[in-house]
Amino acid sequence: MLAVNVIERVVEATLLLAVPWPVWRLLSFRPYRRRVPAKVAILAGLLASYSVAVIVIAVFAPVLLRTLAILGLAVAMGLMWWLRSGLRGGRRVPPGRLTFLPLAPCRDHRFYQRQAARHGPIFKAGSTLPCPSLRPTVCVVGHQQGLDLLRRSDSALEVWPPAPFSAFIPRGFLRYMGQEDHRVYSQIFRTAMAAGLMETSAPYLQAETRLALRRMAIESDAEPSIGLRPIPYLDRMLFAILARFFLGVSPETETFERLRSLHGAIGIPRLTLRSRHKRVQDAVEKLTAFLVDHGRQITKQTTPVSDRPSCLLSEIIRLEPHRVDDPTMLGNIIYMLEAGRTDVGGLLMWVLKHLSDHPQWLKAVRMQSSSPPDANDLAARVVKETLRLEQSEYLYRRASDDIDVGHFVVPKGWLIRVCIRDGHQDPAVFDRPESFNPDRFRDRNYAHGDYAPFGLFRHMCIGAQLTQEIGRCFVSELARDFALEAVEDGSPEHPRFHWEPNARFRIRVTRNA
Repeated sequence: MLAVNVIERVVEATLLLAVPWPVWRLLSFRPYRRRVPAKVAILAGLLASYSVAVIVIAVFAPVLLRTLAILGLAVAMGLMWWLRSGLRGGRRVPPGRLTFLPLAPCRDHRFYQRQAARHGPIFKAGSTLPCPSLRPTVCVVGHQQGLDLLRRSDSALEVWPPAPFSAFIPRGFLRYMGQEDHRVYSQIFRTAMAAGLMETSAPYLQAETRLALRRMAIESDAEPSIGLRPIPYLDRMLFAILARFFLGVSPETETFERLRSLHGAIGIPRLTLRSRHKRVQDAVEKLTAFLVDHGRQITKQTTPVSDRPSCLLSEIIRLEPHRVDDPTMLGNIIYMLEAGRTDVGGLLMWVLKHLSDHPQWLKAVRMQSSSPPDANDLAARVVKETLRLEQSEYLYRRASDDIDVGHFVVPKGWLIRVCIRDGHQDPAVFDRPESFNPDRFRDRNYAHGDYAPFGLFRHMCIGAQLTQEIGRCFVSELARDFALEAVEDGSPEHPRFHWEPNARFRIRVTRNA
């Protein structure tokens, strides 16, 4: 009898210990541990405490253990029902396998391509990073199908997940605005960016890029066998470029140091959807007040507009002077400084990765560097090809109603992932799509339904031209006077939002003789 009781306790305790198994699997994912160590430590502590509590109850309160085990079994069965709920009610949900907190999409660089090959271009999968939840996800591989879906079901789709910082902007960040607000503010930003800003940005863009590469070369000379992490240099370069482009603030000024201090105090990368506390709000208000004052200083300048150093803020104020203290407009610029630095930095990391893997293309750019640059020179095509293969990965939406997708239905509340990067792997559109070949863009302009690195339909990235120009300049300057070599590398990783080169990726940048 005693042996039976012991076996029952072991079974019940094992059942309870297995309930949080998906979370343990998430904590075992090394890129996730490295990216959010504090959150991982808290979760691990909670799970360890839970495990200890289960063992203590098993030893000292076996009656309570059985009750908890029954509850745990009910939770597990409820979770299984939830994951299979798409099969209820005769709804024709897409094929595929749902799991809670799946890690396969973050471990397999070609996961969605393999699923599309197995199930077809429309299939279901569990919700994964960057928005893990109990919401099942329907994946769409194929830009034209994704574009048709977005157009047809626009009113029933919500951008997901919302950026935490968007909560501190009165009408939200552009990507998450309602249609009417988005129409107004996107037009403001697009009109201002089209007012010759790219032409006036060329000198300082080139200067900051060369400065960053020189710093990398100096550091490489100091430690030639170790190599360097490119991100700190890219981050510093991009903040200087974007501060100048958006706000007209030069790095050598006190205003720049004040801007960097106020911007860093917000801690945008560390915000979560629950970060609506007073410290963040106060930091946002201080930076907003600083930008209002800066904008008013711009309006007081007596220099003719044509002779004034041009930036996005000055163009917006010139076009619509009452926007000088618009918190929605200023909040969007604050977030663009961070999002641009993160996204363009990720792109440049992939540029360095591909050029170190395929040095013949860097040599080819160097041989063409004497020619006048244009929008489709080889340096620009290197950036386009990098965008095709990496960084531009997905669009997420949440269905606010049942939606027809092909022959299937996406139930209300489910997520939809339009797989941008995987759509760029269509062999019917791109010859040998897995290969790095910038020349595929030399004599062909791909339709938007085939090549869409900056999004599809509404809420497309308004910084596409700026991103491509920064990338083109970086590749040109790198090829002109520098050589690149990978010192250490590894398989790509998916720590949170995007696939990235391995954390061990180190490079050596040297000056050409």
